[in-house]
Parts: sequence; C-alpha cells; structure tokens
Amino acid sequence: MKKQVVLMVVLAFLTVNTLLLADTVYINDGMFHTINDDTYLLDMVVVDPLAIPSSPTRTHVDLTEGGIVMDLIAHRHATISITGGTVTGRLAAANNSQVSITAGDVGLEISAHHDASITIAGGLNGSLSPDLRTNYNGTIYLEGSDFEVTDLNGNTTILSNGDKLSDFASLVEWRPEGDIWDYYTGTITGTLVNETTLNSEFNISNTGFYEGTANIVITPEPATVFLFGLGSLVLIRRRRVLR
Repeated sequence: MKKQVVLMVVLAFLTVNTLLLADTVYINDGMFHTINDDTYLLDMVVVDPLAIPSSPTRTHVDLTEGGIVMDLIAHRHATISITGGTVTGRLAAANNSQVSITAGDVGLEISAHHDASITIAGGLNGSLSPDLRTNYNGTIYLEGSDFEVTDLNGNTTILSNGDKLSDFASLVEWRPEGDIWDYYTGTITGTLVNETTLNSEFNISNTGFYEGTANIVITPEPATVFLFGLGSLVLIRRRRVLR
C-alpha cells in the first residue's frame, strides 16, 4: 500500500512539473503522421483541432514503438492508432474522432466524448492502469475476455459481449447547486486481446447535465467474430444443401 501511495505522489509531482514545461502542438493537414521518437515528450499533441481552420480530409496519427507523447488528443474526424510507444498523461477523443489501441501504454486517463469512440484491444502495460471516462455520447469499446465489474459496494459481475458497464456500476449522485451531474462508476478488470491485463477505475456520465448515450461496452475478440461469421456461413451452406 505504501509503495502505491509513493508511486502516485511521484506521478502527480512529475505531471505538475511536466505541465509547466508543456507546449501544444497542432497537427491538422489531412495527412498521415508517425510518432516513433521523443520529439513530443513534453508536448500536448492535438490532432485536427476545431479552433483552427481544418483540412478537408481527416488527419491520421500512428504512435508506434519508441514514440513518447505527454498528452494525445483527437478532434473532429481525426483517427489515431496506438501500436506501441507511450502516452505519459492523457489520451482523449472528441467530436467524432476515432482511436484504436493495440499495444503501447497510456499513463493516466483515457476519455471519449462528443460522439467519439476509442477501441482498446491491447496496451496499458504500465504499473497503474489509466482511468476510463466517457460523456457526451462518447464510447469506449473493450476487446478481450474475462471482464468483470466491481461496484462501490464490492459486488462483482461477470460480463458478456455487448454488456454496458453502466448497467452494473454504482450510480453516484452529484448535484451541486441543484444541477444533476450524476455518474456511474466502479472498477473494470479483464484480459485484453493481446493478453495484457486491464484493471481500471471508470466513470460514465450520461444523465442530467451529460444526458446521452455515453458508455463503455464489452465487444468480442476479432477472432471470435471471425469464427462466428464462419459458423454462420457453414449453416447457410448446409441449409442450401438440404433444400
């Protein structure tokens, strides 16, 4: 327990001091970019920002082995693929952007909002899994197996494909000055497709001020989907033969 507390204090110290040195880098040209070194070690990288005149086509960023970014944020219709490397701080997707994570590591937080989606099939190799957050119709998809949700009362539920975490989490009523800012929360554990372990706290806001369809959803592994589709084809062929 003491080791965890010390580690969290160190991370917080490093985060505060890093923010003081951070610059914001905008990538907004509708082209494909690869980050595979420490050029953006102390930077917040924003892809297709809304505040800057945008390219008519979406920009794509691929974070690969060796790449290091402090914060990585996707806007508009940007796409980001994390196939290696590290986001030391926050990974966020907003405004219809799409992010996929198959390897690498994200340090502090993964968030999806304003109709954006993030698919997590791997990565998250750090000693502390990042928090998962969704609001304003954002969705995080988890690909893997053996997922379980534990609510604030310690109740654990084994999840199946298609399950939404809000259905099994604790609802926290937070209503400052009469406004409704309620959210669903708990802990999600499981094994991602690339066999890395997920153990994260989550926060889903889709009521009151954040009313919408935000959620975190369990999806089957790609291999499972393929086998299901193959099985369906076999059944169809058999039916045709019988006819």
